[in-house]
Amino acid sequence: HNVVSSLVVILQVDDAECQMNATFAMNKLAMNRDNSQAIAKEVIAPLIKLISHCEMNTKTLSVSTLRRLSSFDNNDNDIRITIVSDGGLEVLAKAASFDRSELKREIAACLCYISLADANKRVIAKSVVLEPLTSLCQSTDRDTSRFALGAIANVAEDASCHHLLQQKNIVHLLVFYMRSRHVNIHREASRGISNMLSSSFCHEIFLQCNGLKALHLIAKSDDVECQYNAALCYHKLAPYVTNHEALMMEGFLGILSLSKKDVTKKVRLQAASALRDLASNHEFKVIFAREGGLDVAMILASEETDAELKTIGLGIMRHLSVNTRLKVPMVENGVPGPLFDAATKIEDGVVDQDDLMSQCAATLANLVENVENQSIFYQKGVMAALTSLVSRSYSEGIRCDAARAFCSLSSLPDKIIFGEEEFRTLFELLQEDKEECGRDAALAVGNLVIVPNNRVMVAEWDGLPPLIQLLDSRFESCRKATCRALYRLALCEENKLRIVDNSGLKGLIKACYEPPSVSEGAAMVMCNISSEEKNHAKIVKEGALPSLVELLLSNNSLCRKYAAMTLCNLSSSEINQLCITKAGSLSPLVEMAKEVEEECRRYSGMTLCNLASHRRNRQAMVEAGVIEPLISMVASDNESSCCQENKEASILALYNLSANESSHGPLIKCNICPVLVNLITLSSSSVDIKRHAVMTLCNLTANTQTRCSATKGGGLQAAVSLLKDVDSECRKHACICLANMANDNNTRKQIVVHGALPKLIELAAGSDDVKSYAIAALGNLATEEDNHVELLRRGAFRTLVSQSHESAAAFAIANLSSNESVLRHIGKEGGITPLMNLAKISLDDHSRCLAFTALRRLATCRDNHYALLQEDILTLFAQSRNTAFEIRREVAACLCSLSLSHGKQIASHQNCLRELVFLSRSGDDEADRHGVGALANICEDVSTHEVIHENGGLQCFMMSVMHDNIDIYREASRGLANMLSTTHFHSLIINGVALGRLLELAMCDDAECRYHSALALRKLSVDESSHKTMVGRLSCVLSLLEQEIDLKTRKQAATALRDMCANERFKREICTKAVNTLINLAKSDRIELQALANASLRHLSLHSSRNKIDIVEAGALAPAIRCLSRGATADVHCQVAGLFANLSDARENHVPMVTSGVIVAIVTLVKSNSGSFPSSNNCDGVGDTENSQDSYMKEIRQDCARALANLASNEDNMAIIYHQDGLRCLFKLAEDSTITTQRYAAMGCQFLASHPDVRIAIIRDNAFPGYLKLGQQFSKLHFQSCAMASFASLSVEEDNKPALIRKGALDVLLSVGALHENFKIRADAVFAIANIANAPALRVDVVQSGGVRVLTHVGVDVTTNANDGDLVIVIRRDVMRGLSSLSTTIEARDEIITFEHGIALKFALESSKVTNDIETQRYAALVLCNVCNISSHRKESIVESNAIRPLVFLARYPDAVLRRCAALALAALGLGDLYGEIKKRIVEDGALKPLLDMIVFPNKEIRRCAALAINA
Repeated sequence: HNVVSSLVVILQVDDAECQMNATFAMNKLAMNRDNSQAIAKEVIAPLIKLISHCEMNTKTLSVSTLRRLSSFDNNDNDIRITIVSDGGLEVLAKAASFDRSELKREIAACLCYISLADANKRVIAKSVVLEPLTSLCQSTDRDTSRFALGAIANVAEDASCHHLLQQKNIVHLLVFYMRSRHVNIHREASRGISNMLSSSFCHEIFLQCNGLKALHLIAKSDDVECQYNAALCYHKLAPYVTNHEALMMEGFLGILSLSKKDVTKKVRLQAASALRDLASNHEFKVIFAREGGLDVAMILASEETDAELKTIGLGIMRHLSVNTRLKVPMVENGVPGPLFDAATKIEDGVVDQDDLMSQCAATLANLVENVENQSIFYQKGVMAALTSLVSRSYSEGIRCDAARAFCSLSSLPDKIIFGEEEFRTLFELLQEDKEECGRDAALAVGNLVIVPNNRVMVAEWDGLPPLIQLLDSRFESCRKATCRALYRLALCEENKLRIVDNSGLKGLIKACYEPPSVSEGAAMVMCNISSEEKNHAKIVKEGALPSLVELLLSNNSLCRKYAAMTLCNLSSSEINQLCITKAGSLSPLVEMAKEVEEECRRYSGMTLCNLASHRRNRQAMVEAGVIEPLISMVASDNESSCCQENKEASILALYNLSANESSHGPLIKCNICPVLVNLITLSSSSVDIKRHAVMTLCNLTANTQTRCSATKGGGLQAAVSLLKDVDSECRKHACICLANMANDNNTRKQIVVHGALPKLIELAAGSDDVKSYAIAALGNLATEEDNHVELLRRGAFRTLVSQSHESAAAFAIANLSSNESVLRHIGKEGGITPLMNLAKISLDDHSRCLAFTALRRLATCRDNHYALLQEDILTLFAQSRNTAFEIRREVAACLCSLSLSHGKQIASHQNCLRELVFLSRSGDDEADRHGVGALANICEDVSTHEVIHENGGLQCFMMSVMHDNIDIYREASRGLANMLSTTHFHSLIINGVALGRLLELAMCDDAECRYHSALALRKLSVDESSHKTMVGRLSCVLSLLEQEIDLKTRKQAATALRDMCANERFKREICTKAVNTLINLAKSDRIELQALANASLRHLSLHSSRNKIDIVEAGALAPAIRCLSRGATADVHCQVAGLFANLSDARENHVPMVTSGVIVAIVTLVKSNSGSFPSSNNCDGVGDTENSQDSYMKEIRQDCARALANLASNEDNMAIIYHQDGLRCLFKLAEDSTITTQRYAAMGCQFLASHPDVRIAIIRDNAFPGYLKLGQQFSKLHFQSCAMASFASLSVEEDNKPALIRKGALDVLLSVGALHENFKIRADAVFAIANIANAPALRVDVVQSGGVRVLTHVGVDVTTNANDGDLVIVIRRDVMRGLSSLSTTIEARDEIITFEHGIALKFALESSKVTNDIETQRYAALVLCNVCNISSHRKESIVESNAIRPLVFLARYPDAVLRRCAALALAALGLGDLYGEIKKRIVEDGALKPLLDMIVFPNKEIRRCAALAINA
């Protein structure tokens, strides 16, 4: 201890060698672990302080001492914490900056040990040492790099440090060093990554830097730690589904390799856990199994010594077994082996035994869900495995899975045999308070007891108590499954008593009040146990009757049926009959007897029959219509006279009671029909007995519920036999009986088969009161179409027509009309009149409805329409307002049929039309539909529109279209579409709600409604007042243009949209919403749709530049160009041309249009002028077609010309247009007869000539004659203007000037342009002449062609007569420019002086005084300068023209050019003056002073000119 203190003192001595020796000694002492704690207390602080300022060796030894001390620290980490708390990190960070490998190694090792303390980890991550630590990781020294990586791995053990570490890109660094070939380096790097991956945010970074590839290399390492680190990384990545795809693609093989037997357990545990997580992903289960995952899982599950690995292996199998595609392959690959071993050979004391069994149970349950696996599993002993699992664990999950497995296996009860142990296991599972467990166990029992022997076994093995106890479960599914099992068990006679004896009634009664899913099964159980008579009293005593009555009122037919069956069983015991009645069962039972469900009627009737046997019930049963004692008396065989009287009285009573319909059911159930038949057929029966018997039979057959039984009980044969009876009353009621029987579909044919038809026809033709009933029978027989042929063959129709005064005959004819094949025959042979009479005179709504129905059917045959109208059926229909709604339906339907051929006639019948409108608004859907349909048919004729509107038809359409019935609003929309052909109705639709509804129908799923909507919108769209609403709901209109909509609808909708696009107010809004739809429409293969789409776009493009730009940006050009392909009509060409012209008005579109190929398209359009278009469907004749095509041609050419002119106005396009034959196209368009086309063409030609490259090409390509031709058309100002402007542009190029003269342009310029009355044309011509004159070689040609004279004339004329000051200045300037160029030639100077007494010279003199244009003055001065340079005798003429004073004026003008020209002119005049007269004149006119002033002018050139003039 004293040594350490002394060493500490020496450390503080200011001597480097002493310090080094002291630190060396301390380092040696620190090598002993036993000294570490004692040394650390005194030396840590001095050492840290020393490191910051000592010599390098001392620094290294100090850090080494700290490293040794921190490596021997105890579990409390006191030394490591002390080093950090005393500022060691900052000192070490600073020391790491020295380039000394040994020092860096010691620092890295020291930090590695310091970082082992949990308290230091976050401090290090936040300290300055982290930066040098990352640098140390990248050291070339392996130990330094290893320790530094180890330190980072240690710090990364604290998840709170991960964000701080990643700020230094630690994940990338660690992944990089995972690829190192040195084990000790990539081991630490992989450990660090495994720690960093504890934070999920690192996963994505790790995957992005290809960490899985590096991890795979680590996984293949022989180093156990590396393997563990790799497995741990996989384990931490696998729980996150987002990582699964990458792991399956790049990491799966690595995980598999780490899961095999040749690695340590802890490695396998981590890798297996990762595999289990991957197996849970439903997307990769099949791939997982196929790539070896299933094999590894089986290996893991086969582990005999390691329960953890076995559990994980089973867990993997469990996940895989969920996939239906793997259930069979897993079994085929031997999964049952390890699965059964794991389930049956679990040793006590195994860690987490429940988890292992849970995996087994779940996997078994999943696999046996497949039917193919069930037999295999059964053979391999799955029962033992499942019972073992249940017996060894009380885990809810295990037991639920076991129950599920049993449930699946029980689905094959005949193949998979359950023994006592399995059944008792199931009974044990029934008692679990877990819904899935109890439910599946009960379902399994229910499946198994399908086998009769199992029903007995369940009871003997005490299965009933837990089942009955499950009835009280809080889970509905459990109660439902229990009832299912119990009603099957109750099929066994012994079990019926056992269920009751085991207190099953209480739960069953309670279940009867539950929803149908439970109560249905409970009712079935009650039904089965009630079939045992010994249970009857117990069931009633237990209070089951109210629950059964409640079931009778259930909405579930099966519940009602089994409740009735139960009551039927109970009512067989006399002691229960009164109780059942008092429980309120009569009313539900009677209601059940009226049901459609046959079984319900059957058992309710049987129950009523039983209840009727109780004396105290009879009054109630009488009220219900059942009197059994009367039937017993009638059936008696006693032949005594007293009995005969009783029979007559009884049969009469029965007849009276049978008049009450409620008694018919009990009578039939008591088998009265054979008794009645017997009474009718016995020869010993009196007439009265026969009469009353057949009358009772009539009443029974009049009831649809009892008719079938009465007929099949011999009633049909009895009734047929009575047709031949001598008693007319018997014959009459026989006819009535047969008429009633004939109301049954099955019986009608039987009546004819049994030979009743001839006798009925005979009786119908008779004269007594029987005939009306015979006719009624025939009428009912006629409702069966199969009887119609026989009726007509035997002459029944003729008989019926002859007896048409009888309403029954009309009924029969009406029934015959149900056969479509005989409708024409009925109308032709006089069948309409009886029906009309029946409809008119009958007071019974049913009869009238039958007549109207027949008339409606007859109206479906067009051949009958004329006859119906001849019978004045419209007047009849006009009186149907106050009839039953069924009649109104038939009237509406009949009118709908008639309106197909005689709509105008219906419209002309005011009362009928008014009634039809009323029918259309009756409130009955069927009547409304047919009524509206009839109105829609009628208004297909435009001439009916006014009368329909006057009678409220239009209003009816507007109201009906708002209906919620699709059939009604479909017809209403059709009617509106038809009515809108009359334009003055438009405002009514537009101002009402109908327009909005029509727009809604555009979105309807019904194709007809969409078409009607489109048609109506198309007709309305011609009225601009409709546009606001239509545009406001433009999406409705656009929905009609979708590709899946039929063509005719799209055409109508496209037409409507085109009309809306023409409205200036909405063009912008429509363009914003519909431009893409229109472009898609333009892509259609249908030419008519192309035309409409392009027409709409054409209208929109008229609005604003924004629209034009949007249309082009939306891609309208390509479809428009494609529309010009072969087969396109003139209309398509016209719309596309107009679209191009409008779009070209926006300068922003010019370049896109040209680059999209519009020029070629326009050239093609113009060329089509020489051909002809395909015929248009809208043309009615040849002449119209020719006129229409001519009109189209003119419009197309005009729009093409405008488009070309607009596009040619953009300099960027000019060269392209020219090279794409645009100029020739413009020349061709210039030949058009339309003045507007000519003007646009001329303008385009003019624009093209202004481009530098084009104007050269025009001459080069010999395109100039076109311009020359334009210039020679004297009567057309626009052509001349174009030609002159073009000449002006062409003349700018020097190379063009000779060609202009050679090709005759100069003559046109001089003879036409320069002398034209239009000053603009003059200006262009003079400009061109001046440009040509600027070429020295061409000046003589210009002079010889009269250029001086023409220019002089133009200059004088515009100066004298023009009002446009600016244009005059321009013309005068170019005139003087031309003269200045020409005056360089002698010929021109002579002509300037001599032409018309020197008028040119005078004009030049005047122009020199024009002070508002300096250029003109300069050119004029130049002319004077040149002219003065002439022979002496000509100079005198110049002087005589008073030219000197203007020259003096110019010599004084403050412009250098003017003064120079004036000095030269004066010099020229003075030179050669032999007599001095001119010189004298020059001096006299004051020229000397300005010349002297010019001598001193700064400009050297001016001084020279002035000196020359003075010398002259």
